[in-house]
Amino acid sequence: MKLKDLTQTYNFAIEKKSARRPAIDVLNELSSILPAHSWLFHYQATGSSVEIQGYSANTPDVITVIENNRFFKDVSQEGGIIRKTGSTKERFHLKFTLAQNPQNGSKG
Repeated sequence: MKLKDLTQTYNFAIEKKSARRPAIDVLNELSSILPAHSWLFHYQATGSSVEIQGYSANTPDVITVIENNRFFKDVSQEGGIIRKTGSTKERFHLKFTLAQNPQNGSKG
């Protein structure tokens, strides 16, 4: 392999890696926007797809803040909202995609 080919391959890999947001950045963003009555117990990211599960006093609030955030798009609810036995908390399961080039500020 020529040096030029190796350089192109290396640069391609670096660009791909820098195009993805690190999981800690995604978790920090979620932590800053989730309502105080909500928390996560599951986080999984594959490429630009993210899946979260957690509990909330009001799941629609969670969906709304994620939908309105510039870093996230294509939010969908997986399954129904399940009320935790003996609690006012609801269990939720959401999937969404990381935005490629988020603009400053929230959506809308």
